[in-house]
Amino acid sequence: MNVVAPLAIPTIEPGAPVANPAIGATGDDNAPPVAFDPLSSAAAVVAATETATQAVAVVSTVAAAAGAAAAAAAAGAAAGAAAGAAGASAASGASSGGSAGGSGGGSGGGARTSASSVSGSSTTTSGPVESSEGEGGDLQTLDVEHDEYEVDDERWGDKLAMFNLAFMRITDKPAHDLAVSLAKYSPVSSKVVNDSAYLRAIFGTPTVLLPLIGFVFGLVGLTQIEGELLSPSWQLLLLISVIGIFDALAGAAATFTFAIGAVVTGQVSSVDDVRLLLGFMLVGFAPALLASAFRKIRKQADRSIGYWWDRVVDLAVVTFLAGWTMSSVISTLPALAKLTMPAANHVTDFALAAAAAMFVRILLEEVASRFYPARLNFINPTNVAAPSSVQKYIALTIRLGLFVFVSAALMGNTWQTWVGSFLFILPTLLGWYSDRLPNFPRLWAFLPAGIPGLALSLVIASTTTALVGGVLGSSPELAQWSFVLLPIPLLLLSILGLFGRHGETPGADRPIKTYKWRWVYRIGGIVMLFITLRLAGVI
Repeated sequence: MNVVAPLAIPTIEPGAPVANPAIGATGDDNAPPVAFDPLSSAAAVVAATETATQAVAVVSTVAAAAGAAAAAAAAGAAAGAAAGAAGASAASGASSGGSAGGSGGGSGGGARTSASSVSGSSTTTSGPVESSEGEGGDLQTLDVEHDEYEVDDERWGDKLAMFNLAFMRITDKPAHDLAVSLAKYSPVSSKVVNDSAYLRAIFGTPTVLLPLIGFVFGLVGLTQIEGELLSPSWQLLLLISVIGIFDALAGAAATFTFAIGAVVTGQVSSVDDVRLLLGFMLVGFAPALLASAFRKIRKQADRSIGYWWDRVVDLAVVTFLAGWTMSSVISTLPALAKLTMPAANHVTDFALAAAAAMFVRILLEEVASRFYPARLNFINPTNVAAPSSVQKYIALTIRLGLFVFVSAALMGNTWQTWVGSFLFILPTLLGWYSDRLPNFPRLWAFLPAGIPGLALSLVIASTTTALVGGVLGSSPELAQWSFVLLPIPLLLLSILGLFGRHGETPGADRPIKTYKWRWVYRIGGIVMLFITLRLAGVI
């Protein structure tokens, strides 16, 4: 008879290195790097497979919550490939589809036309409970859509005297226009540029200092490369991860500066170095994009109880997801480098820092939306153009190549790597044609989304891994076969989502989110959150 282990809250010593040989963490920050093979021991195989299981579940659920968005260009593809690697080097796949929760296929619900966000119309939260499904994009490949923020309101923050100075507003329109212009070529780049709109609304032009600080961090990181380990110190990498939570552009500036500088100075000497640089790109900006795609955090402020309840849920769910994602990314860096790394000794430090930064960010997003609505409305583009079909197919092809390249760090260049990578991108491809399929509102009503969807994905992925492990044991074949088999059941779930895209009318709330069931939804959400934390191994 199996006995469920009691809840255990881990003891945390901030800054103290923690050994975990299974992921390449020696427990000694001063130890020289040594070769690390992620499939060299039974413990390492189990660790890689467990991380893959969780990453697959997270990525698939985010994709389902966000819906199929416009395809990103090469920069987004690189980050997307590394995002899969955050679990087991692109642990693939399982994406439950770029359209499982979408409302009309991969084009993001149809082409959008560029327009100023100042439109004169008022938008408030719909219903007593804001939808928990993200509107940020398809994070299985880091495809993103902009948060739609459109209001006709002005509050005291908008009227502050400092915004009468032209200097304090000098970046507002250029940032808005650049985000709109980039969207048709690279939605990820557009989203990264627009990520700090909430900070620009509150503080104005001085927020340009964040990307500059990120640039300096990247340069400092180049001076910290020692020997064969192509990496900044773990403390600096932690600072980069935190600044990237607040401003994805700042995190991207740091990691891209480091990566480009490493190439220019001749520090990159192997394919493993290239894979590691892709992992660093994730550290810089992916957790913020992933968490905000899972659950929208830029919202029109409201005063209802339902709205405030939703904000509390944001603080719980999005901070958890940001920390969890960051821990997966850091855990995978030694596998990408094929070397032990000091950063892996501090997985918990990175996770807590990311969660704390996201907690503060959500509060600042609320401040901007509530007290600076006119400025945020002007800076944040409401409508952006969708990329062309040709661009989407080119980006998807590049993505497949990058998935194979990054996944081979763990699995080797095996047929499982190729098949698993293809299964990873397949839901996106299918999602582009979902509008040609019939829609069944009743099926949509019963398909889990948000935290329940994440819990279901974890159960499915864990069960699949357990079945494979029961047959193969803790051998390298376990990771390779899991890479292929993990996506299949979740792929089937995503296919169901293609036939259950929305309710009787697009944009309608699921039955459980209606006013009648509001307390079932709220209390049940708390229960499901604790279940998900338990399944994720957090508690």
